[in-house]
Amino acid sequence: MKRFILVLALFASLLSPKSSEACSCVDAATEEQRAAMFQRQYDDAVAVFVGRAVETDRSGNTFIVQQVWKGDLRERVHLQRSSGSPSPDLVVVSSCEYFFAPTQTYLVFAYGTASAMWAQKCTPTTELSDAAEALERLKSIAPPRPPNPEREPEP
Repeated sequence: MKRFILVLALFASLLSPKSSEACSCVDAATEEQRAAMFQRQYDDAVAVFVGRAVETDRSGNTFIVQQVWKGDLRERVHLQRSSGSPSPDLVVVSSCEYFFAPTQTYLVFAYGTASAMWAQKCTPTTELSDAAEALERLKSIAPPRPPNPEREPEP
């Protein structure tokens, strides 16, 4: 009887609708297509920067920003763990979410809004050690600049 229930439960789980899908990326075939895709990803990003991941918590990752190509960024910036959640108590995880390792330095293409940014796979976001091609492409788009200094609190 236990075996029958186990088989029935397994069968039912296979028939139930799946709420998640694997993240799939599209590779551009030609250099021209890769350049156009990179430009589109840059245009769609709210911020593009190099930063070191210094803190990770339930809500996301905090970075110390070293260089900025796009966006009005301070020396510390927080990226949400995903593209958003209907409740602050609910953590939404996507299969396309980019996971950052603390202490590593990254080239980050951040999407969303200036106050609610996130990163995802299938973009040029990568560890800095793997970003040579993306950094070369960025040279033709904009020069890097330092982040804006943190403001001192007013008395």
